[in-house]
Amino acid sequence: MAEEQPARPGMILLSAVTCALLLWSTPCFALPFNKIKNILFNKDGSTETVTIFFKTPPNKVKSFILNDPERIVVDIKNVFIPQINFRKTTTGKIIKLIRINQNRKDTSRIVLDIKENGQYDFNVERLIEHGRPAVKIITHLHENQAVPGLTARTKQPSLEKQSESTEKSPVAQDRKSPGKETKENSSDNGEQVFLFNDSPPDDIFAESGRNEKKSDFAISGLIQLRTSLDVKNEDRIENDTSLKNRVLVESKYKNMFTLSLLSDYLYFGPENKTDDYDLDLYEATWKYSNDSAVFSIGKQIIRWGKTDRVSPLDTLNPRDMREFVIPDYEETKIPVWMADLKLFFDNIRLEGVFIPFFEESEIDYFKSDWAVFPHIKEELRDSSLPPDLKRYFHNIKVHEDDPDQEIELGLRFSTTIKNVDLDLSWHNTREDIPYFKSFPVKNIEVDGDISEENLVSSLDNAVLTNEDIEVEYRRTKTAGLAFETTLADFGLRGEAAWHENQSFLTHSLTSVRNPVFEYILGADYTAKGGTYLNLQFAHRHIHDYDSAILYFDEDTYSLLGEISRDLLSDWLEARLYYSVTLNDGSLYISPRLEYTYITNLDLVIGANLFAGDEDTWLGRFDQNDQFFLDISYHF
Repeated sequence: MAEEQPARPGMILLSAVTCALLLWSTPCFALPFNKIKNILFNKDGSTETVTIFFKTPPNKVKSFILNDPERIVVDIKNVFIPQINFRKTTTGKIIKLIRINQNRKDTSRIVLDIKENGQYDFNVERLIEHGRPAVKIITHLHENQAVPGLTARTKQPSLEKQSESTEKSPVAQDRKSPGKETKENSSDNGEQVFLFNDSPPDDIFAESGRNEKKSDFAISGLIQLRTSLDVKNEDRIENDTSLKNRVLVESKYKNMFTLSLLSDYLYFGPENKTDDYDLDLYEATWKYSNDSAVFSIGKQIIRWGKTDRVSPLDTLNPRDMREFVIPDYEETKIPVWMADLKLFFDNIRLEGVFIPFFEESEIDYFKSDWAVFPHIKEELRDSSLPPDLKRYFHNIKVHEDDPDQEIELGLRFSTTIKNVDLDLSWHNTREDIPYFKSFPVKNIEVDGDISEENLVSSLDNAVLTNEDIEVEYRRTKTAGLAFETTLADFGLRGEAAWHENQSFLTHSLTSVRNPVFEYILGADYTAKGGTYLNLQFAHRHIHDYDSAILYFDEDTYSLLGEISRDLLSDWLEARLYYSVTLNDGSLYISPRLEYTYITNLDLVIGANLFAGDEDTWLGRFDQNDQFFLDISYHF
């Protein structure tokens, strides 16, 4: 095993170079691959919205106000519109004219000319609407303050990358046609009109010619199959294959009621094989909204924070950690029962969250490559230890102590100052990762490589007890600040969090708790030809640091992010995810190719590669390098 180690950095470097060549070798195209499919104008009382539908989700949206005359401007990069210089008058009280054109070669500009009839607010959201990626411009007229001739006053828009409804939906990548839509104009107070009168390319929003009413009930879902094979067999006992199958079916009624079921199967094998199957209620939510508030209650996912893949403020929902960092971040979120209330004011949003029941993150303690104590029982069983010691270690169990007080409360204050979105949040919670209160083998000292060799070498002065591994989930508080804005062609975002206490595993295989301050600063940029660059810098400081803590220094610095580039139009993309711990040089990279030519079907082939010393946070999985194939079908 030791003789193979020097070859591993070369293998990882070769993979990185290959991915980099793929990213840069293809030529630029004359037009961006993403295009506008249709535009929907909707009028409902004092609220008017303009929804722009796209072929694929847009990754850079910028909005601002121009005066004389007053108009809302939204620029969307790396997008083109098939109908140049589109214009459409409306019957709205706020918006009098919708204009859209190809402002630059790689940018579409949407302009809403505003009537001078009172004060209004507006905001911009990215979401999934009618099963398609969309940008929605929402305007709201304060009719009780309306004075003819008064110049409109606006708040700056939210620049959040995704709405919470997008992140919760199982069809967030759905490319299926939503079917037939009709123009509706049932009353003076309600109007919904698709503005491309002719059928757009690919018949995405083909109209029937009959006055059909859209069904209030909709079903959608996801079928996903992911399988992996280890790059090489390097450990005495390991799972060199895995299989994961997820089937998620979601039903919605009038966008008020959401009910979904999840069938989840996870297999590790063939050596020391385990499998786990669960059929469970995934989400069950009722939502009510009006012009000034949104209230939802039920089993749901609510995303806080603004950074990508890692977010110190996103603490409301636990995560499925059985495969470490391999799955996409949103896939790992576990819905919990909660009530959420959002209140909207002129330039302020207040949000309160109440969680009545505690639910921990899913982790494996034994019998998988990603477990806390991976295959240590099986390794000790095959070791030279005396039979009584083998039986002792084989019988060690984990006892989880259910928390007495389960209630969690969260508050968030959001505003926009000069095109900078700001969130202040506070969460009185319980850690959803385990605190190891005691370990049955006393007086041991192991490093981060929790293996048979390390444990056996620590047994000389060990004291063996008849205890279980005692696990608790301790209370803590998190307060933080998040921001997001744009600067020239760059998107900027960041988070800073103060945790009253966090749990850390030590060399005695028990935990200590320390106050923690951490922050992440990130930037992304989309270059010509569809190359996307994302870089984030993270710093974690552990106060009152204990040198017995495994994996983390008093100050830990990391770089993480992604690079992607379109290879063939919009249906083949090369992508590279990366995470590097600067203190110890350990890293994780995942080069992959994503194929989306077939409607509603995503094929991803790639590798998950780790490197570093075996006692580091990422390097401990150095022998878990794998090739994978991920197939997802959206319906």
